[in-house]
Amino acid sequence: MKVCVASPDLVEARTGHSMAQGLARLGAQVTLASLKSKRTPEEVIKKINSTGKTVEESFDHDQDSFNKLIEDMHLIYLPGCSAPKGPEAEKFKEYMERYFVRYETLEKVRQDDGRIIYITHTLPRRAGEMDLRIDTSPSQLYFEAIAYSVSIRMALVAAILGV
Repeated sequence: MKVCVASPDLVEARTGHSMAQGLARLGAQVTLASLKSKRTPEEVIKKINSTGKTVEESFDHDQDSFNKLIEDMHLIYLPGCSAPKGPEAEKFKEYMERYFVRYETLEKVRQDDGRIIYITHTLPRRAGEMDLRIDTSPSQLYFEAIAYSVSIRMALVAAILGV
């Protein structure tokens, strides 16, 4: 399985780090896509590589090159990121647009290859992360993930407590 964890800022994306490590342990080929100046910390890369899988990094995309990259993936994970406030906010929105998941990209792959590229996200989303038409498409996994997350956390707590 090919997975892309994508955000303009992967420095602080702890859920992206965890997802990449977990999926690599399960055998996935992981690609981390971000700005080079906001790349995943080296210690996280080392942890992923210690699973026996080599993580790939892909930097400084524009929207076209990013959507070309994800055409080859099975799953796209968008960990979301903390948008800065003040004067940096507008520049960050520009960066977010570079990693925007287009509905058309997903539909083209589905129609041409008969393959669904799944999208998941930590939620809530920020404007400009993905085309909202994905919400009602076969690619959407984020609502299911949220729906199951409470039950999964309850089961983990019960297991920890020995219930």
